[in-house]
Amino acid sequence: MANLSNINNKFLVTTGGNVGINTTSPESKIDVREDANNVYTGYFYNSSTASNAHGINVQTATTNADAYAFRVNSGSNTNALVVKGDANVGIGTASPASVLHIKDNSAGPTQLSIQSNDFTRAEEINFLNPSTSAISG
Repeated sequence: MANLSNINNKFLVTTGGNVGINTTSPESKIDVREDANNVYTGYFYNSSTASNAHGINVQTATTNADAYAFRVNSGSNTNALVVKGDANVGIGTASPASVLHIKDNSAGPTQLSIQSNDFTRAEEINFLNPSTSAISG
């Protein structure tokens, strides 16, 4: 069996089981670092066109609202997008108070844009009433 503990400092498996790619001190079970322009740090592509050709599944065993199921940080290490263990989604906030919580941290008016390339119909937001029908707004 090949020793893959350190291949030119590009791939490392620590004695604790952490895997590092392009780092010599992985901080998580999988820690991938990249320092280059015009490339993605990770790229996943499923070339199948079948109806069950899924992309990436991120799952956590907890339903705790304090746990991150999925988190995307901006360059300043602030939360750009979070999905919490209770399935609440936050954009611009680490603590979504509802199913979808959008917080604009910039100066000026907060805007939400919905755009369609189908010019034959108007954009709309439907607020669904659980008992019968949609209420448009």
